[in-house]
Amino acid sequence: MAAKQPKTSITTTTADLLLKKSERSTLSCARITGFHLLNLKHGAAWRYRYTNESGNRRISTIGKYPSMLPEVAAEQALNYLLNNSDPLSEKQAQRQQARSAEETSEARKFSNYLENEYAAHQSRKKTGNETLAIIRHNFPEWAERDIATMSAADVREWQKRRESEGTAHATLKRAYGAVKTMFNHAAKSHSKNDSPLLDENPIRNVSLDAPVDNKRNQTLVAARESARRLLRLLSTGASSETLRIGFSSSNGESFLLCDLAAWLNMVLTAP
Repeated sequence: MAAKQPKTSITTTTADLLLKKSERSTLSCARITGFHLLNLKHGAAWRYRYTNESGNRRISTIGKYPSMLPEVAAEQALNYLLNNSDPLSEKQAQRQQARSAEETSEARKFSNYLENEYAAHQSRKKTGNETLAIIRHNFPEWAERDIATMSAADVREWQKRRESEGTAHATLKRAYGAVKTMFNHAAKSHSKNDSPLLDENPIRNVSLDAPVDNKRNQTLVAARESARRLLRLLSTGASSETLRIGFSSSNGESFLLCDLAAWLNMVLTAP
């Protein structure tokens, strides 16, 4: 059975011989039109010479020798030839597509969309500045996020953080409503020739969890404020008597100072 004929007439032996010749020397393939190896100062380059649909002669680099072997480079060149491809135009289109994807991703960054597209939209509204201020104040941790990647988990984490700070549920609803409206804006087309930045609002169907028990929440907020006042007293080097009085008056109970650290930790880390 006859051995399978290589795709290219260029072998590693003839390629290595080319490397010993002068710079810019060329070794052409006898089997694939336009496929050749160009000797360079350091190594050589596999190239494909062709004529595009406009009748212009063009040359596309396929890879480097010796890192790319003859048969591998020949496979790519043969693919170009059989498909009547314009590899340079294809590479340019891929680069433009990559740039477009990068630019879109940058435009979808929360802070960029808020301060550009959405700020321009809100500038036409009477309460626009107030809305922007609410979003800036309430969502600093989302500033660098791609809004297309936001999820219910992000909303839950945000709500948990704000509730741990003692923020009222009504305030959370107002802030979340404002940011949700911004996401809706990003998912809409605003002119005939303009496609929306988002395919859909990723948090459109995400609602806030029900508020924690109001009485418990109020008690916890008061206790945390008490703890913070005591921490400020501690940081100033207050006396034991001052701490005892401050703790009793702020919390309405009398504790031994040895219990203070444990109490502070319990209050400040309570869910």
